Amino acid sequence: MANEKHEVNRLELTGVKQCCDYFAQCIKPAGSGRIGLEYEIILMDTLLNKQISYWGLNGLREVFLELMKAGYQAVVENGLIIGLARGDVKVSLEPGGQLEFSGAPVFRGIDIFEELSDFLSLLQSICSRFNISILCVGCNPSEAAEQIEIIPRLRYEVIMPLLVEESALSVNQTITASMQISLDYFSEVHAGNCLALGIRVQPFVVALCANSPMVRGMLTGWKSSRSAMWRNFSSSRSGIPHFMLGQQFSEDTFGAYTRWALEKEILYVVRNGVVIKMPGVRFSDYLRSGYDGMRANVDDWILHLSSVYPEARLKNVVELRSADTCSTDYAAALGVFWKGLFYSDVASDHASKLVRFVDASTVDQLYLDAAKYGLAAVTSDHYQFVDILKELVEVSRYGLLNLECEKNEISLLDVFSVAIKERRSPADYFDSQCN
Repeated sequence: MANEKHEVNRLELTGVKQCCDYFAQCIKPAGSGRIGLEYEIILMDTLLNKQISYWGLNGLREVFLELMKAGYQAVVENGLIIGLARGDVKVSLEPGGQLEFSGAPVFRGIDIFEELSDFLSLLQSICSRFNISILCVGCNPSEAAEQIEIIPRLRYEVIMPLLVEESALSVNQTITASMQISLDYFSEVHAGNCLALGIRVQPFVVALCANSPMVRGMLTGWKSSRSAMWRNFSSSRSGIPHFMLGQQFSEDTFGAYTRWALEKEILYVVRNGVVIKMPGVRFSDYLRSGYDGMRANVDDWILHLSSVYPEARLKNVVELRSADTCSTDYAAALGVFWKGLFYSDVASDHASKLVRFVDASTVDQLYLDAAKYGLAAVTSDHYQFVDILKELVEVSRYGLLNLECEKNEISLLDVFSVAIKERRSPADYFDSQCN
């Protein structure tokens, strides 16, 4: 789940089968599915109109110290507070200092809403005293990525230069923010179906949650500038893996995803708390021959799976990664939307039929059109995104009913229905503050 506890596992990997077995070991019992939320926000100095840095009187460290007074425990690295934890809730930092809230894995979408609302209320009470504003948007609307200072965290000091070598556009990681939903899988076939459905549905989610039309103080012409930036990020490490759209993918999900991930270069490994660069080494080579006296272990594999960035990602859960950060009600609605589609077999089958036209020849353009036009986008066959979304939301609503969810959870989808009816994404009401 979004912050599911990870037990240290230094067991040496001896072959590809063990990499596949990791996914098999993460299968959950049918009917036990939970929802996880990772929710990124940007904190701005209201006096300077700048993204706040780690240091300084009004910096992230001071914000963390205030949160600790409310019961959060510090996560320390090299003597610096780089995150917080309170029970199953985690708060961490992205490369540019964006704050990431990782909620506890929950069964009900209403719990996502309440937990996130409580955190943002607490954070707002702190930020107001420091002249800091909270931006629940997909991209810093006023600053260039090159102006943002990388936070003093070992992993980012290592991986950001490596990612910039792969793609200069990776520097945009310092100004973007997204909300990601994680869900459990009940079998290899279920995992494959979820990944394929996630890839096919997410262009419409990009349009629905588009919330980053402004960069460097100017409208960019894109409803989701964040998504457009990611479309141009290193295709070797991110993007849309077309193999997930193959007819036989669900029958060999773990094997296919393993083979894909094995051919990606490793960014780094950790040994005794030390971050070690792995320049130009594919995981398949590392698995076969080792590197500098080190042998691949399960922890290395888990870390590697977190350093590839496809739109739908397989780890110990399935992650859906395409939505700009929006308001709290959108975040809860997004979790409920995916819950209805993934955990009800009837809804999942119906949704798959609705988007079966999304294939390797159309999917990339659909993501681009969603980022460009938002809810005004149309498919190459002249179907309007809003019409497809209307059906998908209703299918999810039926799935939630099928799962016997409570009315107050199902009603969380209403904010999506209103946006679809009005044909306006958050970008069309653009406001730099949380709603």
